[in-house]
Amino acid sequence: MHIILENTGKQYNFNWVFRHIDVCFNTGCRHAVTGINGSGKSTLMRILSGQMMPSEGRIKWLDDHNNLIPDNERYHHYSFVAPYLELPEEFTIREIIAFHFQFKSVFSLIQINDIVGMAEMEKDVEKKVADLSSGMKQRLKLTLAILSDTPVLLLDEPLSNLDAYGVQWYKRMISQFTASRTVITASNHNNDECYMHVHTFSF
Repeated sequence: MHIILENTGKQYNFNWVFRHIDVCFNTGCRHAVTGINGSGKSTLMRILSGQMMPSEGRIKWLDDHNNLIPDNERYHHYSFVAPYLELPEEFTIREIIAFHFQFKSVFSLIQINDIVGMAEMEKDVEKKVADLSSGMKQRLKLTLAILSDTPVLLLDEPLSNLDAYGVQWYKRMISQFTASRTVITASNHNNDECYMHVHTFSF
């Protein structure tokens, strides 16, 4: 899966967040989008996912045979985690997992009954999302994305609200389940725990 941005820009009112972006996110590689707060990282991630349209330029998603993927089919090819994307709070952990995997396939060789254990949430499986801590919500969102069988992972500030143990859990999951996937991570963290030695694109 290749994602190509050609002369891409985004404007709010009269202000350009960014312009003239030309970059290719290649199949099976880990990419980091870095920059200070307000530099446009989240805007770029929303544009990549199709949640937001660019003001200029073009974005192309190509499969491994260089066939163009229509915009309305992108959803099938990526999983997206971001602080501004919320889970339904009235669902329990068990219910949100069952609901999510009605729309996404489970990663190869993973059984849906094993997912709670992989998220390390066995004791809390009947808790509603509304009753989870911010760190547990983030771990649940990451679990759903990483264990979805999609070739692309879009991770906007994946370490948000994670404690030291959660960061180590995240690193294990990324190491185990992203070997052949395209991973695009946006973060302002200044350490390699988030990026884990990737191709870096900076604003």
